[in-house]
Formats: sequence, structure tokens, C-alpha cells
Amino acid sequence: MNWSGYLNILKLCLTSNLLSVFLLFPVLVFAQTDSLDYIQKEQKSPAGAMLRSAVLPGWGQVYNESYLKAPLIFGVFAGLAGGVVYRHDQYATYRDRYKKAIQNPVYGPDGKTTTGTYDRNTRLYKLYREFYRDERDKLVFYMGIAYLLNIADAYVDAHLFDFDVDGPLGAPPLQVLLTPGLNWRNATPTLTLTLNF
Repeated sequence: MNWSGYLNILKLCLTSNLLSVFLLFPVLVFAQTDSLDYIQKEQKSPAGAMLRSAVLPGWGQVYNESYLKAPLIFGVFAGLAGGVVYRHDQYATYRDRYKKAIQNPVYGPDGKTTTGTYDRNTRLYKLYREFYRDERDKLVFYMGIAYLLNIADAYVDAHLFDFDVDGPLGAPPLQVLLTPGLNWRNATPTLTLTLNF
């Protein structure tokens, strides 16, 4: 059938009352719903939860009413931030000591070579500087991972907010029965295991 055929059918429907029947039929069929069969549950916006967690870690969990997760997330971020600040302070201390040692070498009695203590301290300052810098950077990386996991958790938790976990999960519980006994022929104890599915 070409376009003119479709147009002719459309004209026929518009001129007759068939169009009104087709438009009202779904409304008449699906208009009556029992209020007891369908109970609208509160839903949370996954995008809103993600944005809240992106602005302030843990806020998305509070929005999703996961009140026990929020202090855990606050604690993780506070601990990581404290570790970053401490390691940065140690890094700055040893960086300054290393710079000062390089700029002011301590020469031995001959005036040309540095002393062993100076060489050892310079190596230690450099080693500690690099150690605390690496540890600081590692904690910043962990903070980034925790930040992304926080956002993902808020998103998933918002999607599963109205998920019903109170009903049966489909399989009946497994029943295990252990029965001790005694074999009278040879006087040995027995143990019978019964599983009911």
C-alpha cells in the first residue's frame, strides 16, 4: 500500500466515529484500577543522589535514608584527609631539610670533601622526602577512589530504594536436622543428618 492508501484510511477515520472509539478504548479498558493492587512507593532520584554525593560525600546516602552509611563515609574521608595533611607536612619538612643540606654542605678538615655524617643525612632527607611524597600521593589516589565509590553507592542505593526485601525470596528455607542415636548391635554412637528442601 502506498502513501495515498494510508491517507485515505486516515480520512475515513477522521470523518467517522471510529477514531473516537480507538482513542477512548484504551482509556475505558485501563481506566479502572484497584487501589489495593497498586501502591505507589516513594522513589528517590538517582541523579539527585549522585549530585548530592558529588557535592558533599555522604549527603547522597542521607538523601537515600541510609543513615548508617553516612558516618562511615564521613569517617573514611576525614581519615584520608588527615593522612594526606600529615604526610604533606612531613614531606615539606624533609624537602626543606634536603634543600638546606644541599645549599649548605658540611666539608671535612681538607675543605674539599663532605663529611660522612653530612652525606648520610642528605641521603636520609632525600629518602624521607620521597617516601612521604609517595605516601601522600597514594592517599590522594585512595581518596579519589573513595569519592567515586561514594557516588556509585548513592546512585545504586537510589535505584534500589523502593525494592522490597521483606517478602519471601522464592526458595523455602533449608531445614537441617541432626539426630544422635545408638546402634544397639555393636554399641556405637550414630548421628543422622536429615535435609528437607
